[in-house]
Amino acid sequence: MKLHSLASAYGQLFSSATVSENADGALVVQSAPGRYAGWIVAFFIVALVSRWCWRRRLYKHFAPAVFFASFAIPLLVVPSIARESVRVSDDALSIRTGLWFAPVERHLTFEGLEAIIETDEEVSQRHVSRSDTVWEFRFRSGAPLRLVLPDLLDENRAVVVERLGKHGVQVRVP
Repeated sequence: MKLHSLASAYGQLFSSATVSENADGALVVQSAPGRYAGWIVAFFIVALVSRWCWRRRLYKHFAPAVFFASFAIPLLVVPSIARESVRVSDDALSIRTGLWFAPVERHLTFEGLEAIIETDEEVSQRHVSRSDTVWEFRFRSGAPLRLVLPDLLDENRAVVVERLGKHGVQVRVP
């Protein structure tokens, strides 16, 4: 039970968001300040512990590698989550994720949309399994479109699903 509580706290800290409404009535979900703070604290902990190990010659080659790799957090992770967002307008769902220098933007229009089907998929990566939430957009035109939900949308999908419902788009869970 404690492990589940820890995992839940991790998910809330590293995926916390602010939800607001633009002047045009669009719902916007963006990273909350607590999310930045969590990543900065993680950086300091990893950098300080690895530096301490390096100075005491513990884990000779591993400690310096971890120390220098920890700088990816303030250089790559924090700026990237600052740009991450989910936007639900009257006619589309827009998602911006990815690294700050190589953003990935998805714009999914509601025109011709019949349904969104939500499923969970077990993914095994290097002998560690995790569960991904997947939305399948089914359009009248034929070909379905799969979307593996990014962390920000996955952790805050209840408010997004509610807003989609107000626009006549239902998310069905089989």
